[in-house]
Amino acid sequence: MEIKKEFIAISKGYFVSKQGVVYSPKGNVLKLSIRVHRLQAFQKFGSEIYKEGVEVRHFNGIPLDNSWENILIGTRSENQMDIPKLVRNTRGLTGTKEIIKYPFDQVLEIRKYREDGHSYKEIMERYNITDRSTVSYLINKRVM
Repeated sequence: MEIKKEFIAISKGYFVSKQGVVYSPKGNVLKLSIRVHRLQAFQKFGSEIYKEGVEVRHFNGIPLDNSWENILIGTRSENQMDIPKLVRNTRGLTGTKEIIKYPFDQVLEIRKYREDGHSYKEIMERYNITDRSTVSYLINKRVM
């Protein structure tokens, strides 16, 4: 069996508090860019996190909240559903960083403006969009 990073970290004395704070073996608070959620999940669920099809979830959808109550395990589908609906929809809308800056209410406004007979050029000028393909994506892709 492959030795997992979380097991190694725990065996060396690293741990995550119930509030999601990471401590070194000497008790020092660590500021880490590692996947703290997996370490917290390992502390909470043990080797269950390694089962096929299991993902570590942030129940409130906030990836930086590694508190005990916020860390769950489940399926990929459950993990995706933990992400707030607006964020999920935005991710579905965005193929590029350019598109993500348009909130849904503005996308609806752009679509209405197009339905009212305005050209792509007029839309680009009014909404300060530099690329016709972005206009096309905003108008034609299903986002809700």
